[in-house]
Amino acid sequence: MLNSARHVKRSLVATKPRKLLVAFLTGSSFGYVTYQAALDTRQKRKVRVFTSGLIRFTRMIKLGVAVFADFKLSPLVRFSDSSAATKYGSEDCHWRTAQRFFQTAVDNGGLYIKFGQGLAVLNHLLHPAYIKTLSRLNDMALTCTSDELDEILVEDFGLDSSQLFSEIERQPIAAASIAQVFDARLISGERVAVKMQYIDLQDRFVGDIWTIKLLMDIAEWVFPGFNFKWAVNELCDTLRQELDFINEAHNSEKCALDLKHFKYVYVPKVFWDYTSKRVLTTEFIDACKVDDKECLKSRGIDVRLACERMCKVFGYQIFQSGFVHADPHPGNLFVRKNPDGSGDTQLVILDHGLYQRVEPLVQRRLGNFWKSMILDDQAGMLRDASSLGVRGLHDTAIFAAILLQRPWYVNVPFSSYFKSMTNVDFEHMSNFMENHFEKVMGVLRSMPLSLLLVVRNVNTIRSIVQTHDEPVNRYRIMTDCTIRRDWRHCGEYFRLQYRLFLMDAKEFLHRLILGLFVRLSSSGIPLFSKFKLLTEEVERRSALQNDI
Repeated sequence: MLNSARHVKRSLVATKPRKLLVAFLTGSSFGYVTYQAALDTRQKRKVRVFTSGLIRFTRMIKLGVAVFADFKLSPLVRFSDSSAATKYGSEDCHWRTAQRFFQTAVDNGGLYIKFGQGLAVLNHLLHPAYIKTLSRLNDMALTCTSDELDEILVEDFGLDSSQLFSEIERQPIAAASIAQVFDARLISGERVAVKMQYIDLQDRFVGDIWTIKLLMDIAEWVFPGFNFKWAVNELCDTLRQELDFINEAHNSEKCALDLKHFKYVYVPKVFWDYTSKRVLTTEFIDACKVDDKECLKSRGIDVRLACERMCKVFGYQIFQSGFVHADPHPGNLFVRKNPDGSGDTQLVILDHGLYQRVEPLVQRRLGNFWKSMILDDQAGMLRDASSLGVRGLHDTAIFAAILLQRPWYVNVPFSSYFKSMTNVDFEHMSNFMENHFEKVMGVLRSMPLSLLLVVRNVNTIRSIVQTHDEPVNRYRIMTDCTIRRDWRHCGEYFRLQYRLFLMDAKEFLHRLILGLFVRLSSSGIPLFSKFKLLTEEVERRSALQNDI
């Protein structure tokens, strides 16, 4: 009897905490439901953003722990070596880390995808594993529901889509990391493109940026010599610009004003009554992406002329106007026949969210450095590079390679860079980045920050031109842009023009002789086949001897 009483007492004691837990959970759930019911749509979204922010933060911590364990446990780790990022682990470590970064960016979405896309263009900084893996993020985008489309329009304009537009396609015609574009028609009849930001990005921005910077601080502490936070800060600032569509609208109008003397450039008109910080409405453009070979061919567009004009326009921005489009990737550059009926090739520039203003003094010094390269003036290059914060022959060579997007060699005429890169050049760039990463980072840190996005512009244009097998000489075109800003200095102007004439003549003769040699070497005569192999070996050794 006594044992039975004790058993009942223990059961009651054990049951009490469970009842309290059930009561607590029931009350909490009821309270949460009641709280949610009392919130409006915007407040509910903020709560959702907060909870999802905790999940994204957890994913980033998980990523950091995995990267730390992978690199520190790698058999190739050298704890005391901080000369280059690639020395912290093996090739496999870099590929695994790149894949983890990619997957985390996809899972977190939004700014993380945009941030990864920004890292992917830094091929002069990062290991190839990150470039190749993160480049896949260019095809990634979020999706939004039809309700979100109306929700953001009501919040920003007080009207839903049926009140703002006579028709709007609910399926986006383009999607990116921070926004989607919809085909619509205004009540007045004009066909427009409506660029609409994902609804929660503004709310997520502060928390996501804080998380990214925190992890960079941790990475810098764990891996001495990493020192990449300065570049991350720059990327974060660019993200802040891109999230303001009113700023983008102003940029587009300034761009149109700056380039109005280029009759073959067009910037779509902004409809201000239908534009807010999260919604941008411009006229609809029917054209081909600049890298869409099939579309360009089907419409009879001169690809060579399109590439030439693209290089001229962005060369003008860099060396003359100082208002530089910092994200001219193929999705933002379109080509069409001029709608005025002339049939001329017209370049259409979209997405003006990210621009870099280059100070006149920096712009002038950069132009002087470029001209010193043209004239093969090594002393001038050292002087002009020093004025930009880059000192010493070795760092000057790195700076030149960053601008040219190819190796720069001592005692090699500038006209040599008018030819396509060889396999030796590609191999050199890869090896140099792997073995001298910290030196490249040092050069980038020492030069003006405003040139970072200029380098991105140059690199993106190079990539587009290469897509079309380099039909134009972009170095020669950019050279013209540096000269035109000094037209009042007649002596220097004619001297530069004379040197360019000699370079053009030399390049013409080179191509003429090369073409003749190729035809002879394909004739099957053994003498020419052996001579071809000997020539390639001489060029390879010459490049290695001149390598810095």
